[in-house]
Amino acid sequence: MWSPGYWAWSDDEGYYWVPGTWVRPPNAGALWTPGYWAYEDTGYFWHGGYWGRRVGYYGGLNYGYGYSGSGYDGGRWERGYFRYNAAVNSIPSTGGYRVYSKPPEEQGESRRESFRGGTSSIHAEPTADERRYQATTHGGLTPEQQHHEAMASAAENQRASMNHGEPPVAAMSRAATLDQHSGEPARADAPERRHGNDDESKRGIQGDRSDGNPKR
Repeated sequence: MWSPGYWAWSDDEGYYWVPGTWVRPPNAGALWTPGYWAYEDTGYFWHGGYWGRRVGYYGGLNYGYGYSGSGYDGGRWERGYFRYNAAVNSIPSTGGYRVYSKPPEEQGESRRESFRGGTSSIHAEPTADERRYQATTHGGLTPEQQHHEAMASAAENQRASMNHGEPPVAAMSRAATLDQHSGEPARADAPERRHGNDDESKRGIQGDRSDGNPKR
């Protein structure tokens, strides 16, 4: 399944980009809820991603690949097999992939902020069902995902202090293989997307971090 990229934090390296990549679910039926940064009172805090039977709240962010900001439109489990939604995933015509095609529901204006709250335009709140689901027990990062994040942390050119917000490897097809030649680099956003959020982004880079539940 697709795991969107994100900015992670380390006391030693600061912020570093963990590329989006395809990962193996821990078990059949599991779906990935991405982590997200959210502004709360005094700074930005990290809410870690998790595996579960459904996709929960992830800040209202548009990550692409089916993660449109509300739920998940990238695929579904049917009788023990995962079927990809060809309307939002680039699926090869060969390889025996199980696919269907269903355009996602309109989510209004598509924005590319990578955090929720503050003076950003992303102010989506979790629904009552999403709040209840957040309170249940979930599975955290798999060993494959942990290794992927560790490799990103060790790569100097993935650190914000080195790439200034434009990581050379933004996405890749395989986890834990930071190959700049086979990975996808970060691309500049369209000019109309740049509308007064530079200071907001800088404040995000200076924010605090939490794992799972908000904490300083």
